[in-house]
Amino acid sequence: MKNIKEQKAGLQIQENLKKYAAPSTSDTPDISGLSGNLYTLAVQAYIYAFPWLYLTELQWLWTSEAGKAIQEQGGGQAIYAPINSFWHAPELASSGTATGGSPNTDTLYSLAWCDLSEEPLVLSVPEVNDRYYCIELSGIDSDTFGYVGVRATGTAAGNYLLAGPNWHGSVARYNEGKATADQILDVLPRPFYNSILLMGRTGITTGTQADIEAANIIQQQYTLTTLSDWVNGTSNSVPPKAQFPFDLTYSNTEGAWFTINRAMTLCPPGVYPSIPQDQLIQLFAQIGIGPNQDLRTQSPENLEILQRAATDGLEILKKASGSLGTIVNGWSYPPIYMGRSGQMGNYLARGAFQALAGITANWTEEAVYLNTIVDSEGQNLSGSENYTIEFTEDSFPPFESSNHGFWSITMYNNNYQLVPDSVAYTVNSNALEYRARNSEGGMTILIQQDEPTDMPEGTYWLQSPTANESNDYNDGFFMILRDYMPTPSVASTQTWIPPSVTKTT
Repeated sequence: MKNIKEQKAGLQIQENLKKYAAPSTSDTPDISGLSGNLYTLAVQAYIYAFPWLYLTELQWLWTSEAGKAIQEQGGGQAIYAPINSFWHAPELASSGTATGGSPNTDTLYSLAWCDLSEEPLVLSVPEVNDRYYCIELSGIDSDTFGYVGVRATGTAAGNYLLAGPNWHGSVARYNEGKATADQILDVLPRPFYNSILLMGRTGITTGTQADIEAANIIQQQYTLTTLSDWVNGTSNSVPPKAQFPFDLTYSNTEGAWFTINRAMTLCPPGVYPSIPQDQLIQLFAQIGIGPNQDLRTQSPENLEILQRAATDGLEILKKASGSLGTIVNGWSYPPIYMGRSGQMGNYLARGAFQALAGITANWTEEAVYLNTIVDSEGQNLSGSENYTIEFTEDSFPPFESSNHGFWSITMYNNNYQLVPDSVAYTVNSNALEYRARNSEGGMTILIQQDEPTDMPEGTYWLQSPTANESNDYNDGFFMILRDYMPTPSVASTQTWIPPSVTKTT
């Protein structure tokens, strides 16, 4: 009998296909009979496998010299560090430096792709007791499997073992005779794959240059060491190379299946301690998709259908990325299992909300990201309109201050980028420039293209985009309200009510 979660996942994908797929057009190929089965299964397979495509592309771009050069040609901030080492962002993401993935502008990123196939790594962090920080541990499928940080492991310095799913050794013998501060802590969950992404976030406290420099010092103390180098006191390990993807952007679906098949062969889904996924893997293998599959045996007709399915599957993910979760006042609460959607059998949420819209996603107990693409009347947000968000003294996003929590609202264009050339794209409760409140203790946020004049105390501006065909986006936009260290009313019960985005005349 099929695993119950797999049965539900298969039915859910079928329903999502009906809900989000674009209607057929006159030039749609005939997909009746066998070809229809191939097309339907292939669309489901693309939604299921999308993280292996997107994150494989990012891994190569971020860990190879050639990938670095390509990023620099695009004019954005290049993210580059060999596998098993960190890249640290020296400054907050901004409209002039950040690329896609809906980056936050609240914390300094520290990113590392790790390969655990040969041996474990040791992740070292310093004492951090004056600000929020976390290092999110995610797999190639974009699901998060654990954390190091204020909430998860506390504020003390530590050395944490990162071992692959097939490593069954013990660190006890390595710790013999070592001082407590030098010992390796084997307390983190085992990942589902040997290829993992560490996404570190080091918070700001005031937003001043001195504060950012203090955060930079903390970042530089996040380090990775192979277990053999740690034991021997050496630095001899040669970093492995990333898989070269067929294409470097998910928006071009040509060749996507070849990247997916190879990535799934190197990092097969459903390996313990992951939930079993044998039935889905066997189902997609019937059309040549998945671990150890070879598309070179497919006919040209089948390859054409697979290509159409990949194109339509991507459109489904794009449409779904802003419409999952519970809607409150136009804001979408993420499902409470966000960050581990694949382990809950929700592969649409994993592909659309986690991977496509954000690369990975935090667990809700760490941070909750509410998003909105509509105003209080249900109309899509547009730069041609003006809007207002009103917070009263008692309606601000609630967070755990003892864990250095805070909140922010950030604006993005429809390509999941900070609005290019914007000078006012975020409001952050920690930054000094956004701490003033009005006479009643509340806050007003004005959303419009032109800077308002004579803004009273406690009033702030978010600059909405203008249409710009050369940059492949229009004046549509969406916003993310991030609540770091949220209270249960946001993280679990979702009873906190965010203020609506109201159109003004």
